[in-house]
Amino acid sequence: MALPKIQHVMFAVDIPSLQKKVKMRPFTVREEKILLAATQIQTYESVVDAIQQILTNCIVDDEVDVSKLAMFDIEYLFLALRAQSVNNVIDVQQEHEGKVYTGTINLDEIEVVRHEEHQNNIKLDDEVGVIMRYPDFNIARSATETTVEAEQIFEMIMHCIEKIYDTENVQTSGIDFTKEELEEFVYSLPADAFSKISKFFETMPSIQGKVVLSTTDGEQHEFTLKGLNDFF
Repeated sequence: MALPKIQHVMFAVDIPSLQKKVKMRPFTVREEKILLAATQIQTYESVVDAIQQILTNCIVDDEVDVSKLAMFDIEYLFLALRAQSVNNVIDVQQEHEGKVYTGTINLDEIEVVRHEEHQNNIKLDDEVGVIMRYPDFNIARSATETTVEAEQIFEMIMHCIEKIYDTENVQTSGIDFTKEELEEFVYSLPADAFSKISKFFETMPSIQGKVVLSTTDGEQHEFTLKGLNDFF
């Protein structure tokens, strides 16, 4: 005789970068086990892989490819899934000036903050420009394979340049030019052009939430939490 199955209540969440809704189901024990195993390993790669697998399992819409979503989409969707599946209030901890502050934050109050100066079409001079794409799981994972921060930034820029254009042509990465040609292009950029590209990452949308935390002796401080690392 077949065992009974509990029906899951579906819910919809906005994908911030696409401005469209996606249907999801809550965690099951299977997803809890995946996340627990990843947190026990305690590496960035294990947690990223676990979150990607969990979202792939829980997103009902087949047309959504989790691996191609922007990282801030992934973070927002995962926090929304965590709020619906387990609890919308979580414990958080931060350090400031040598002191440890703890407390809770409501995940329903987390939002994606957009910088008014952010743009993905970046003019490098009067003729040449680039069109950027947001870092996805694969890009973020690849950039962290090196421990040197400067190399991480360079790898991230290399992966996120989607198109290069001038007054006559628009060329697409992986189709019209090779990785080696892109590397030569990036290395030859003047400092001010490189800074313009770097600003794309500095002003990217991010998940944020403000919270007041306390030390054990009652001292309080307000923190702005950004990214999954601040929430878990």
